[in-house]
Amino acid sequence: MAGLSVRAFERRFRQLFHVAPQQYVRRLRVRLACHALVFGHRTLAEVADDHGFCDQSHFTREFRKETGMTPREYQQRYATAARV
Repeated sequence: MAGLSVRAFERRFRQLFHVAPQQYVRRLRVRLACHALVFGHRTLAEVADDHGFCDQSHFTREFRKETGMTPREYQQRYATAARV
């Protein structure tokens, strides 16, 4: 679609966004999940499934890598603030 080989696309993407495409997608999925955790009413397993993680354990690992806290910790910290 972009008229580039996979490797050329990855290089160009990294030049523009300073991150690999896979990492960009992972970060985006976690950020969207953050919003769902704070403003939604779904379980952690449902949020994980909704955002493309294979299970809650995988979601928790990736979430912790990006945010430094578990989804539950994030939800408890920010959902309370959002409701005030």
